[in-house]
Amino acid sequence: MTTAIAIQGPTWAVVGADTRVVDEGRIFNLPAGAGKIIRKPDYIIALAGDFRPAQIFAHQAKLPKPPAYTTIDALDKFITQKFIPYVRTTYTEVGYTPTGEEGAELIVATQGIIYNVGADFTWARDKRGIYGVGTGSDYAIGALAALDTPKNVNDAMANAKQALSIACSYDSNSGEPLTIYQQARG
Repeated sequence: MTTAIAIQGPTWAVVGADTRVVDEGRIFNLPAGAGKIIRKPDYIIALAGDFRPAQIFAHQAKLPKPPAYTTIDALDKFITQKFIPYVRTTYTEVGYTPTGEEGAELIVATQGIIYNVGADFTWARDKRGIYGVGTGSDYAIGALAALDTPKNVNDAMANAKQALSIACSYDSNSGEPLTIYQQARG
């Protein structure tokens, strides 16, 4: 599976993931740019579960432009009314129709705000500002909770690296190297 995490700051977001894919017992260590975390204009998207959505986001999706940040409510409405329907439509257009245990959980950062999007397309924001998906996410979230609250984006980048490294030490489905990005609001 994977370990992907995110840290919400007051005007920024940090999102990171490992680079190992385990498929039916085979281990793939992904090269740079072919990972579980995708940077597109206005977005950082990390995912766990099926790997096909990563390929769709990286190579096929032309994501809708989010509105300029004015209020959190406006961005929530955009995620609900534009982003989620776009993702569902794109999955269908390219023939990706997950059922049952299939699917992918997403961490989506846009305009410096983090959304956890479930495989069923529901989304949530957490007031604690710590997010994680994948088989190693419990280790990483625990590590983030135990570390000092980051005072700035550089502290958050360091915390993300430490938490992901800890998760990779305990979860056989996660492995280094790590990919960590930051995004500022607006």
